[in-house]
Amino acid sequence: MEQWVQRMIDSFSITPTGINIVEGIYGHDGDGFTGGPHDGRAMNFMSNNIIFGKDAFRVDIIAHWLAGHEPGNFGLFISVLNAGYQMYWTR
Repeated sequence: MEQWVQRMIDSFSITPTGINIVEGIYGHDGDGFTGGPHDGRAMNFMSNNIIFGKDAFRVDIIAHWLAGHEPGNFGLFISVLNAGYQMYWTR
């Protein structure tokens, strides 16, 4: 995981993006394949979420939060701050 994080940070430093989009039109609960909380089966549901912005890391943090995760628990965001990237909330 840490190697992926480092590669993503390196890629972002070379090719910054203009706009970043995360779409969540349909959601899928369960383990991602067949198992889930509905009598042992997963279920698809429409969530109609689209998040976009100019700051890739902020868009990703909001997407994690909306998905029910605590963004501070992801090493990606800590690594980004340690790498010295200035995000909007650090200015």
